[in-house]
Amino acid sequence: WDWNSDGNWDTEFSYEKVTSHYFNTAGDYNVTLEVMDVDGWTTFTDKIVKVLQDTTPPLAAFYITPTGGSTITIFNFDATNTINQSSMGEDIKIRLDWEGDGIWDTGFRKDPKAYHRYINSGTYIATIEVQDSNNMKSLATKTVVIN
Repeated sequence: WDWNSDGNWDTEFSYEKVTSHYFNTAGDYNVTLEVMDVDGWTTFTDKIVKVLQDTTPPLAAFYITPTGGSTITIFNFDATNTINQSSMGEDIKIRLDWEGDGIWDTGFRKDPKAYHRYINSGTYIATIEVQDSNNMKSLATKTVVIN
């Protein structure tokens, strides 16, 4: 197989009839296949493979420590478990709504960790939103009880 038809073979000859390849970016790729019969005769075929942009959003995940406390407790919000499903290793950004009131308390940022202290007692629904470089987003929520 020559995955980009540059004349350099990307695989060796194989008896396997099925293979797979991962293209890093969307676009049209001219892929060349060379086959050889038992007598050593070869032939080529080219096909255009259209790779679409991945539309899988990241999977938002976070935890809060401690899980409850008082108005003097400093809470650690950690979103390092967020998974970017479309591009492994690609940076994602997060933002937080501490109270769950629909108003984002932070802007988008790359640091997956944040700290917050609640001023008033009550039950809050903390929300995190994550965004990848394709502007795909997802949300996750956790309940925080402040005594």
